[in-house]
Formats: sequence, structure tokens, C-alpha cells
Amino acid sequence: MPLSSAPVHVVRFGIFEADFRAGELRKAGLRVRLQDQPFQVLRMLLERPGEPISREDIHKRLWPQDTFVDFDHGLNNAVNRLREALGDSADVPRFIETLPRRGYRFIGTVNGSSSKEEVSAREPQSGVTQKSGRPSAEVNHSTRYGWIALAAAAALLAAFVGLNFRTLQRRWFGQTLSAMHIRSLAVLPLQNLSGDASQEYLADGMTEALITDLATISSLRVISRTSAMHYKGSHQVLPEIARELNVDAVVEGSVARSGNRVRVTAQLVQASSDRHLWAESYERDVSDVLQLQNELARAVAQEVEGKLTPQEQTRLSQVRPVNFEAYEAYLAGLYFMDKWSDEGFEKAAEYFQHAIELDPRNAAAYAELANTYGTMVLRLNMAPAVGWHKAEAAANKAVELDDSSADAHTALGNIREYFHCDQAGAEEEYQRSFALNPTSSEALGYHAWFLANQGRFQEAIAEKKQSLMLDPISPLGTSELGLILGLADQLDEAILQQQKALEMDSNFATAHARLGVHYAQKRQYEKAVSELRKAISLEPAPGRLDVLADTYQKWGKASEARQVATDLVQMSKHRYLPPDFIAAVYARLGEQEEAMKWLEKASADDMPDLSRSEFNSLRSDPRFRNLEERFKAVRPCS
Repeated sequence: MPLSSAPVHVVRFGIFEADFRAGELRKAGLRVRLQDQPFQVLRMLLERPGEPISREDIHKRLWPQDTFVDFDHGLNNAVNRLREALGDSADVPRFIETLPRRGYRFIGTVNGSSSKEEVSAREPQSGVTQKSGRPSAEVNHSTRYGWIALAAAAALLAAFVGLNFRTLQRRWFGQTLSAMHIRSLAVLPLQNLSGDASQEYLADGMTEALITDLATISSLRVISRTSAMHYKGSHQVLPEIARELNVDAVVEGSVARSGNRVRVTAQLVQASSDRHLWAESYERDVSDVLQLQNELARAVAQEVEGKLTPQEQTRLSQVRPVNFEAYEAYLAGLYFMDKWSDEGFEKAAEYFQHAIELDPRNAAAYAELANTYGTMVLRLNMAPAVGWHKAEAAANKAVELDDSSADAHTALGNIREYFHCDQAGAEEEYQRSFALNPTSSEALGYHAWFLANQGRFQEAIAEKKQSLMLDPISPLGTSELGLILGLADQLDEAILQQQKALEMDSNFATAHARLGVHYAQKRQYEKAVSELRKAISLEPAPGRLDVLADTYQKWGKASEARQVATDLVQMSKHRYLPPDFIAAVYARLGEQEEAMKWLEKASADDMPDLSRSEFNSLRSDPRFRNLEERFKAVRPCS
């Protein structure tokens, strides 16, 4: 704390802050329950950081002579409660050091300054007079700082024998740093402490950015954002969360923005013991927010001993100032992408475009824009040729600006596979993405579909299961594994996976729809229709209506199938739908004229797939042959 005549009411250390006026201890902005006596002990220590506070001083202040209590028991109990609240340890203290038979000392970082700096500011050398004119107390340096000399000698020896001090400490004193065993971690959603609900996207976006940075470290297994976001607002204890995610450690913290300043506070917690290993706060101007994120990622990597390759070190150290308004738009785009809905993807594309307009060198925004367009095409929400061309332009620009963007190479893999039917090129891009981000569940998931589309189902299943190790409680990932199992004709296992996804989220429309698909594959049509209807009531996606019409027809309910076809036509009046998609529904119903009418509405932008088996009954029609000739060059995958 800076020396000042003005009283200090709030003192910050690590992820904590003590509000003397309110008598509160807060952790990441949230109040920690702490009785008055432990809080008063903390206050005494924070008022004189780095200095020994004698037991006698504490006794005089908190237990006056006329108070009849067992002082030793009371003080020990207060310190134990205080350490428990701080997640501190008497054996390996981060904040409160015990001075045997003497008292205690606060050894943490206070308001951004180390306790040693505080002591230096408060206590000049013996015999030197402070500016206030008061002579300083004499200090027995040989006793007080003897351990510093020992540490310096140990560090010098470590340098001489080629060891770092942390390694030497382990060899001399045993395994005192539990982080040695941390090989996997999860970053829980950072709390929004801005006092403004509209800033929620900032906290969520910075959570995702930190996950992305850490996930590029090949020596760490980092849980994906989908599973991490499951715990947003959760009150589960950290060891329980860690068990569910199967990780060694958890990072948690908060984000607060005030004007042009952003403050991020984070702490690393060992999963098995709920023990705090490290905590730090970072505050930067908004233009340096990427530097803040990268510093935080490097700090976490250092604490868990994540081995950074030279390439990873370079990537995490090379950052540029950003246009914060552009960065906010980028984070808002990520926020809407995670909603996984047609409206969400449309909003995400708008925000990514705005981010690019404000900052034309924003490679991350280009990469995410490419992925957004590709997803919109696959969800039948955009004309294929239009969407894929936009996606390819954005992905190529992202790679031009930053060839180390794993997301950009994943997007190019999808474009090569689904737009150009270039399987070799797609595989090359996916492998490039893996090399840049070995623990990307998204890249693994897309590659699993690549394998499944080639009929390599066992490889696809194995890769999807590997993806789920990084995203263990994702309803979407769990459901996708079920769909691949269904394609491999492992229907009972497929049904179990969809049911597992619904245990995670009972209103997850995609899992209901895919469960309906699997029941239809088993000819259990009543169950299939029930699940498909449930999915459509939650989100009326065109693909679900298509499957419902097909299921009704196979069940022998032609009138119900025709009604679904009518519903699809009505849907096409309000949103984009490929004409060949509706034509295929009518062709299955045997209504060839209606099918031809819809096919003749198709344009090159629609990239109609005339190779579909539903159109076999139309191939002798001259109008259909004319369409085949007309669209021969626009769909290379046919």
C-alpha cells in the first residue's frame, strides 16, 4: 500500500479484496463468509504487509486484558478460519506466514506491490531517518532476512547445475508444488463484475479467449468452452466440477470493465484438494486486452508447468494493440454463435462483419465469420454457393493475416470437403489445424464427420470419443457421437448417446430429432414421430420436417406426410430453403409434377443436388435431363 495520510478502505491481494469499512472479505467480487475476529486479524496483517505482527499486538487489539478467554486457542482458531477462507496453507503459505513463537506476517502481493516492496517503502535501512522525521526501528537483518540469503544461494546453485529453483525445491524439500501433476485443466466462466448485464458477452468472450490460448499448449488438455460454459452461474464446489470434467485443476475468476480499463482476476485451484495454487490480477487499457489475455495464459501455463514449444512461446508473446470496439463486436459474435440457432448465427455474422469493418486486420474475426457462413449453409439457412464463397473468402483472408489460426484452417477444411469435394485438401487443412491446436474439440469433431462421410465409421467413432474427452458434458458433441454410431448401424448405442445428451439438456432439440432418426431406423415409427415432433416444437428446422415427412411415409401415413410437405412450403416463404430440398420431399411422395416445379425454381446459387435417390423416378423426364445439363458444373460433389 502506498504511504499516505489518507486512510485505505479497500486492500486487494490476489483474487481477494478486504473492505475495512464494510468489514467484508470478497473473492472475485463475491463476499466470503468470515467471522469478525479472523477478519480483524487479516486487517492487522494487511495494514503492515511484510512486517511481523506479534501475538502480543494481536492480543492487545482483539483480546483486551479484561477479556477472559483462552487467548492461544482463540488466536489459533481465528488464523485457521482465515486461512480456510483464503485457501491458504500453513505449510506452504501464499498469504499468511507463521513466525514460530512470535506471530504472523502477510507475505502476499498487496494492491499490485509485493510485500518486500512495501517493507522497503516503509522501513529504510537502520540509522536512516524517514521523511516524517521519525527514526526507523532497528532490524536484525541476519535473522529477518537470513532465509533470503539461503534462497539466493540455492538459486545460484541451481543455475550452476542447470536446474531451475522450482526443480531444486522439489529435490530438496519433496513434492511441495502440487501443480507438478497438472496435465489437464478447465477454465470456468469468468464472472461479470461490471455491474452491467449488457457486458456479459465480455466475460464470456474473454473466457473463450483464455481457453483458446491455453488449448494451443500441446502439453495441456484443456476442456472446451462448450463444457466449461455449462457451469456458468453454478454453485457446485470445485472438486465436484473437476471430477465431472476429469481435470487436475480449475481456473476461475472475474472480469470488470470501467471506462477504458479492463481488470481480470484469476486463480488456479488444485482439483483434488480445492487448494489455491496461484492467484493474480491484471489491469490494462482496453487497447491492450489481447496482451492481458496472453499474459494470463502464459502465467497459468507456467504455474502448471505446461511446456511451451518455441512456436507457442512466439504466438503468446506476439500481440498487437486492438481497436476495443472491434474486439467487443468479435466477442459479441462468439456469444451469439454459442446459442447454436438460426437467429444466433445471423447475429454472429453481423457482429463479425462489424468487427472486420472496425479492424480490417482482425484474423480471428475473419476465421469465425468463415465458420459461421459454413454452418449456416449446412443448416440450410443460406444459398450454398453464396455461403461457401463468402466463407472461403473470409478463411483465406484469415490465413493471409495469421497462418497460425487453427480456426481458419478448420474452416478451410470444411470448405474443401463440402464445397470443392477435395478430400485430400480437406485432410491437409484439418491436419494443419491439429498441429496448431492439438486439443481443439471443434477440429476433432469436424474431422470425425470427414471420416464418417467417407464411410470410415470406426475411425470416426474413435475420433469423436477423443473429442468428447475435451468436451465431456456437451449435449451437441454427445449427440453427434450418437449420430455417427447410427450411421455405423450401431443403433442401440446411438440411442443411448442421444438419451445421454438429453440428460444433460432435456430441451436440446437436436438430440430429440436424432433420437427420432434412430427410432425410425429401427422402424419404431411411433417413438420416432414423438421425438421429431418434440424437436420441431423446440426449434422448427427444415431438416427435421424433412425427416418427419419421410418417417410418416414409411409408416404408411401419406396424408400426414403431405401436410408436412405443405408446412415446408409455408416455411420457405419466410426463410431460405433450397428448392431441391422441397422437391425431394414431393418426389418421395410420388408427386412428380410438384417435384419438377420446385426443381425448376433452382438457380446456380442453390447448387441443387440432382444425384439424390429421391429423383430416380424423374430421370427419364426431358425437363430433368435439361436441369442435369444446366447444373453439371455447379456441384462438384454430385
